Amino acid sequence: MKLRERLSPAGRLFWLSPWVAEFLLGNIAIDGIFGLLFIAPLYGGAALLIRETARRRGAGWSSIITLAAAYAIFEEGLVTQMLFNASYPGTAASEAMSLGHLGGVNILTALASVSLHTIWSISVPIALVESLSQSRGEAPWLSRTEYLALTVIFGGGAVLLFWTEYQERHFLATPLQLASASALAAALVAIALSLPNVFTESPERSAPHPAVAGAAAFLLSGLLLASVDNRGWPGVICWVLTAGALGVLTFRWSHSAGWTSLHRASLASGLLMTYAWLGFPQAPALGSAGLIDTVGNAIFAVIAVIIAAQSVRVQNVRGQRSGSKT
Repeated sequence: MKLRERLSPAGRLFWLSPWVAEFLLGNIAIDGIFGLLFIAPLYGGAALLIRETARRRGAGWSSIITLAAAYAIFEEGLVTQMLFNASYPGTAASEAMSLGHLGGVNILTALASVSLHTIWSISVPIALVESLSQSRGEAPWLSRTEYLALTVIFGGGAVLLFWTEYQERHFLATPLQLASASALAAALVAIALSLPNVFTESPERSAPHPAVAGAAAFLLSGLLLASVDNRGWPGVICWVLTAGALGVLTFRWSHSAGWTSLHRASLASGLLMTYAWLGFPQAPALGSAGLIDTVGNAIFAVIAVIIAAQSVRVQNVRGQRSGSKT
């Protein structure tokens, strides 16, 4: 297989992850697009490392999602240290909704940031790019040397962002906070790498239509993100219930008879569409607000629709071909 063909999906994931995480969400406006070069080593490097680590071990989505959660703790607890910095941009408003701090962490801020990174920064881009990669969806994309080089790129991106954040905010979490975040991230990695890749299908349950999976993901993820804007315990309770419902439904459906890669592409597309609309009310932290931001959000939303539609189309065609051979 040609090098270009093998690395093409890896390149897509490397750039798609930071684009979804910051641009489609609305954190960075379209005139800050060159910021993609700065954040891609961290976001894209993490998504690609997580995907390659799991697929090389023959692991499934339970491992990928757990590794994504570990990355969320790593970024926000050790790199940006947003979890511990009460004056971090975006957390000031949440102080009004704070339930107090547990170990110096605003609970709502932690729930929001871990959700965003676990689901949208990492898991959704991986699912979409794998759906677009017809023949190499779950096969490793990188050689051992490329994998090691990516590790260095990711590490460099993390160090660069850490230093940039420190120079700008002059904040450093306490040793206990840093040790706690490190221990939690390490524990999640250990759990992810020990999870068995056992797919037990329940013949008593049938997977829903792919469109139902996508619609449920869209509606529940929207409610999940809206819950962190509520005040106090109602927001936390809503987040827990919604996250639980989304997790339980996804697990049950994916272990039901008839669940296919088309269902997975539809579910990831529904999640992506949540970010597509969320970018409009989101005030950019970098780049111009107003008309430029709105136009950029519209362009990004159209791109998201195209990516989602294409991923579903590829899997639909693949399913039809497989069906015609049986």
